[in-house]
Amino acid sequence: MPSARWREQYDRVMRWHARITEATVVDERHLDDLHAFLICCHHLKDWLSADPTLDGAVKRGAQELVRHDEWLRLSADLANGSKHLVLNRWWTSGIAHLDKTEWAVELKSGPGFAIRETFDVPVVRGAHGEQVAITVADRCVAAWNAFLGERTLLGP
Repeated sequence: MPSARWREQYDRVMRWHARITEATVVDERHLDDLHAFLICCHHLKDWLSADPTLDGAVKRGAQELVRHDEWLRLSADLANGSKHLVLNRWWTSGIAHLDKTEWAVELKSGPGFAIRETFDVPVVRGAHGEQVAITVADRCVAAWNAFLGERTLLGP
């Protein structure tokens, strides 16, 4: 069996990302899928660092990217928080957790009536306020894609 390379983990991140963005119901399974995405996304740096086919500049760059990109730092806190329950070191300025909240949208209103629709939205709550979880995921993927693209690791 051939040894694993960084691309295997990257592809896994992309499959989890597709799964969470295609979800139509926000339930415990969806929150579990978000946690799985965050863990895989955070550990991509470790796969890049451990891959013997990559040069040291890429390995160091991956570590630096996670250290400096606000979305990947937030992902690191969420991934490590779901792994360890209690964090004693944070990548961001505080504890963050994944939750869901109910949002309401007014579809139509008029004199004496309003039609509203409510739905659950997965959110990340932490020191930086509340962020929609899918936005966090999208920005993490964008950060990795930019990093890998600049180094021509994703191909043409």
